[in-house]
Amino acid sequence: MPFQITTTITCFLLPGDGAQAEAEFLRHLADPSEMYIIAYGFTLQPMIDQFLANHVAGDPLHIYLDHSQASGMAEKPQVKRLVDAGIEVTIGTSPEGSQFICHTKGIVCLDPAPWCWEGSVNFSVSGWHQLNTAMSFSSKDWAKNFVDQFRQIRQFAWDYERAFQLMPKPPTGVKPNPNPPPLRKRTPSVTPR
Repeated sequence: MPFQITTTITCFLLPGDGAQAEAEFLRHLADPSEMYIIAYGFTLQPMIDQFLANHVAGDPLHIYLDHSQASGMAEKPQVKRLVDAGIEVTIGTSPEGSQFICHTKGIVCLDPAPWCWEGSVNFSVSGWHQLNTAMSFSSKDWAKNFVDQFRQIRQFAWDYERAFQLMPKPPTGVKPNPNPPPLRKRTPSVTPR
């Protein structure tokens, strides 16, 4: 359901603002709070290193990655590092069906004033040099809706896309349905190019 927020947003237009956007992104990843991440591309080495450091420090991380990217040559070793360290990583697609991707690039860090990140830039080395957008802001409403969506798609992935998962067991709070109801068949309304 659509919702509205009112907040101050720092907007980045890349590649011109790429260096500033990447610095802001990496600076906030070190925030010592619980974090929810939904990502498409996921190969930025300093990000992976920071998440491993956050995990060692005891800061809860919840990550949802697109299946088509998480199984890629560059992404798979990074995802394995996170899973092997004990970080929660769910791999999935869209709840509309596995023929659709998870294309979100967003983060919520549950700081006292939640830090939020949203944009088209992939979490990769090349993303900051491409024509992309990104926004950094604080919004309790956006954070709540983002986390609610995260929990819904995480449950969907563990119910319907169990074969994609690299974690040996579901994350805390997720109880996979062994017999989920059949999904309604969906087809794209436009033929992809």
